[in-house]
Amino acid sequence: MAVEKTVLRTEVHFSEDRKHRYLLRKEWDKAKPRACVLMINPSDADGIVIDMTTQLVVNNLSKLDYGSVDILNLYSMIGRLSTRSETEEAKIENLKAIMQSVDKATQIILAYGAIGKSNKTVKARIDDLLSSLEAYKDKVYYLTDIGGEILYHPLVPSVRLKWNLVPYFKENNNN
Repeated sequence: MAVEKTVLRTEVHFSEDRKHRYLLRKEWDKAKPRACVLMINPSDADGIVIDMTTQLVVNNLSKLDYGSVDILNLYSMIGRLSTRSETEEAKIENLKAIMQSVDKATQIILAYGAIGKSNKTVKARIDDLLSSLEAYKDKVYYLTDIGGEILYHPLVPSVRLKWNLVPYFKENNNN
């Protein structure tokens, strides 16, 4: 009989009132590369609770031979996306967490889906984020299906089981 024992370490950064989550880190192999995945807004996942999105992210990055992931979001408010209720303090803390993570990441993966195409406020936030990532453009990728050109969120059925990562900052990028 073969026995395998593993440890999945979790680190979570919340606001004092726990209404905002700035970082959810999962680490299963320190020796392997770290990914930074940027999505829309956090769920109630924490040090114990694992939501479907977090599970899919960890599963797919493990298959791609990563050893850890920093999950961050365009907005830090836990639960439903609310672009109006974010305080300036939360916005600053969120961007600080993102920039600290991308600096240490081997690869930055954009996985917020197509929401920026239909929501002007989110589009502005994405544009601000992409400006902040200019210095890291060689390691920014987006999540798509095989052969796809569309930026997906991890819950989209066509990418749940297998991720395809494409460089984001390339000539004629339509995302």
